Amino acid sequence: MSLRPGEIVNNRYQIIQPLSQGGFGAIYRAEDLSLKTQCALKENLDYWEEAQRQFEQEALILASLRHPNLPRVTDYFTVPAQGQYLVMDFVEGRDLQEIIDRVGQPLLEKQVILWIDQVCDALVYLHSQKPPIIHRDVKPANIRLTPSGRIMLVDFGLAKRYNPDAKTTIGARGVTPGFSPFEQYGQGTTDVRADVYALGATLYTLLTARRPPESIDLANGEPLPAPRQLNPAINPALERVILRAMELMAANRYDSVARFRQALLEAQSVGASQSHRLPPTPPNGITARPLTATISRRATPKADRPSYKTAVNMDWVTIPEGEFLFGEEKQRLYLPAFQIGRTPVTNEQYRYFLLANLQHPAPAHWRGREFPMGKARHPVTGVSYQDASAFCQWLGCRLPTAEEWEKAARGEDGRTYPWGEGWEDGKFCNNWEAQNNGTTPVDRYREGVSPYGLLDMAGNVWEWTATDYQSSLMHELRGGSWKSYSRYAVRATQRDWLMLDDARDDVGFRCARSF
Repeated sequence: MSLRPGEIVNNRYQIIQPLSQGGFGAIYRAEDLSLKTQCALKENLDYWEEAQRQFEQEALILASLRHPNLPRVTDYFTVPAQGQYLVMDFVEGRDLQEIIDRVGQPLLEKQVILWIDQVCDALVYLHSQKPPIIHRDVKPANIRLTPSGRIMLVDFGLAKRYNPDAKTTIGARGVTPGFSPFEQYGQGTTDVRADVYALGATLYTLLTARRPPESIDLANGEPLPAPRQLNPAINPALERVILRAMELMAANRYDSVARFRQALLEAQSVGASQSHRLPPTPPNGITARPLTATISRRATPKADRPSYKTAVNMDWVTIPEGEFLFGEEKQRLYLPAFQIGRTPVTNEQYRYFLLANLQHPAPAHWRGREFPMGKARHPVTGVSYQDASAFCQWLGCRLPTAEEWEKAARGEDGRTYPWGEGWEDGKFCNNWEAQNNGTTPVDRYREGVSPYGLLDMAGNVWEWTATDYQSSLMHELRGGSWKSYSRYAVRATQRDWLMLDDARDDVGFRCARSF
């Protein structure tokens, strides 16, 4: 049975929300009530003896590891007649499979190599253990990108300690189509070269936007399309590294991740002149929309346009120049003075933009070009990055950067929330615990005001910023929304991301401008 939000496990871990679920278990985002921190709670409900042994093996392997690109295990326990549980660091961010699925085209070579280099660092550490630990399930879905840009290698469910004398492995048996090497399908041993194969297959996927065929099919004669056949922007030296890593016979691959990593860096050096190119449009024709939507210049008579802009009546707040504490690490940064909207842009304000630009589409949930009845003062939602940028261009302003947004939200003292440190469900902001089941007027939660007098900087809607999220195809969101499950998800440092043309019912924006 699935655990429900609010349920407490082992008298210590309170469920916040499910992260992923399957037939025999799930992973939950939870709060450690003893340490007052977030964690990930992995549940195994499979009563098969081998599955339970496998789960316990994962706990034992992870418990001894300490590396910046690996999650820490902090607890392991069994609830009688219910299941096994593994508690580990909660890793914020997105996995690389989700990113490649959302982008829909090959990722930038330079960025991918930086990510894979961090994975290599984690694997070199694992392989240096006594005896070596083989991950055996390296793939984009098990590589998470945190908001700070750090890569985390997760899910050790198939990991094993290497025993060169054993015919079978000490640890899990299993394969992942496209990423597991040929020897992992058989009865023999697998060694560090299994992870080398999976690294090559992961690179192949990220740089071509296509998963390679299963190694068992390659062994039966199915051809492996050359990476440059699918993405000509890949430099030839890098293609050679990928193909050697994916050799069917383990003896023909790099004999260690360290050697693979060195070859990768050498290939990057050889192909440096090509690594900055954007990949060509893939065969399916998926492309990113232009950054700024077209604004109609003939939508309304010239004399009428200023009246619509005046009607927007943006309430600007001046944020003084100076230093502030940025991010979870509380890095001291300096920003010049700027202005930012006191509230997110409302439906009523966005409607004036649409009246002045009749060719610009309205949000999909509006009735024609009219916002939902009774929601004039609610934040506009269902707007993409292009929509938000078009509004700002029309009004003569811009979106705030992530740094500007955070200073406006938390002031100079590095506080957790715009109002300070305290929390009471439903008092300061509109998140899931407030139980509003949708947006609220932008000025409803006045007790949640920021040090500079801004409203709705936590909850209600995520807000677009001008800051890229690891790629120009994605932009950072700030603030959390009415769908955010816990108080942790609406901290002033909380961030998320979307593709430029994505639009959701819990995403809006506010405006900024420079002096």
